[in-house]
Amino acid sequence: MAFLIGYKGLIGLAVIGGVAAISALVFAYAYTEYVVMALILTTTIIAPPIPRDVTTTLVLLLLLTLIWLSRLLLVERSFQSIRPAPPNRYVVLFGIIVVISFIWSQLYVDPHIAYLQNSKLMPRIVTAIVMILSPVAMLLFGNFLNTIHQIRWIIWFYIGYGAIAIIPKFLDFSVPMNFNLGGQLPVWVSIFAMGQVLFNERLLRWQRLVLLGIVGGWTYVQFFMGREWISGWAPLFLGLGIVVMLRSRAAFVVLVIIAVAYLIADQDVLARLIEEESTISGETRLEAGNLAIDIANGHFLFGTGPTGYYFYMAYILKDWFQLSHNNYVDIYAQLGIFGFITWIAMWVSIGWLIWQTYRRLPKNGFVGGLTVSLFACFWVTLVLMMLGDWVIPFTYTQTMRGLSYTVWPWLWAGLAIALMHLWRQNKLSADPSQST
Repeated sequence: MAFLIGYKGLIGLAVIGGVAAISALVFAYAYTEYVVMALILTTTIIAPPIPRDVTTTLVLLLLLTLIWLSRLLLVERSFQSIRPAPPNRYVVLFGIIVVISFIWSQLYVDPHIAYLQNSKLMPRIVTAIVMILSPVAMLLFGNFLNTIHQIRWIIWFYIGYGAIAIIPKFLDFSVPMNFNLGGQLPVWVSIFAMGQVLFNERLLRWQRLVLLGIVGGWTYVQFFMGREWISGWAPLFLGLGIVVMLRSRAAFVVLVIIAVAYLIADQDVLARLIEEESTISGETRLEAGNLAIDIANGHFLFGTGPTGYYFYMAYILKDWFQLSHNNYVDIYAQLGIFGFITWIAMWVSIGWLIWQTYRRLPKNGFVGGLTVSLFACFWVTLVLMMLGDWVIPFTYTQTMRGLSYTVWPWLWAGLAIALMHLWRQNKLSADPSQST
């Protein structure tokens, strides 16, 4: 009897779960643009841990991608609704290369590595999915954000979240795991805030002061509280410097003079920081990067596959070893020369898109501050890829949970696609509130 009750209970739960899943799919299909906007929520306040390091961001990205593809293939039977953007073709090509690389690495794996690689099939599959969906996130933002109000909501929410995220840093207390404070959150928040301070003339004085407080708070946390982590403060200063330079070259020169004076006055601390970074991280990562490249050179066409070079390192070095922590090296090691060239071409096309956005759109108001910030974010992203796997997470360093913060640079690039679409449709100048 108890068995029957339990069995019926499981059936009931399955039915409820099925109805809920269907309802969620119907809602996501009908209101795709709002579900796309929810990506900013799943990467910040709705990031609970899921078994096997799967995140709500990954689940939502996969759901949205399947819905979009089904709409294009089954309903519209055309790809004409996709908004034109330079990165589009490279996103598709990159995804194809990831699939080829995965198959290639299965067929041409070293016999000594095969057993280890096959035992980690699921992490390899998830990694491949993440590599494909990360650029797709850019296209989702670019194609489903339809108004400046939506973009403005995303940016102000993100800045507000970044302001709240400072509090645990100063008071030194932990936060629930569903809140994401990882990655380069301080960098992106500070760049967006500074862009509004310097270019949005519609802001009130108290709003500027609050934004400056956010920038100052994160600068203090990243540099004065965490100077030993160069990857934390160097990108921050680079991004803020670019925003300031685009507003006033004189102000930028003054900041450079102040920075140089500080370094001269504190040479011992700077030398110690460089030495520690070189000893603890720089030299070991350089050695790991060289080994990863050597391994990949034996599979130079399509690489060792998603996460592949990790297994070769594990076999060669046996004991504890360092990984490259470098997106450029990781892409070449995993996807070979074809994947690496496509990766570079994709980011060049993103750079061209963002340059066109910066050059053509207004230089004042909310939009002006945002385009300048996106321009700075692009250059910071190129540097960050050398400092760590901050754009596509490597399974055995960031884990797949890292997707919740590595996806941010892709979302920012997607904002540029959306802004250019609105500009072409004359929906920026037609909206009198766009400057706030």
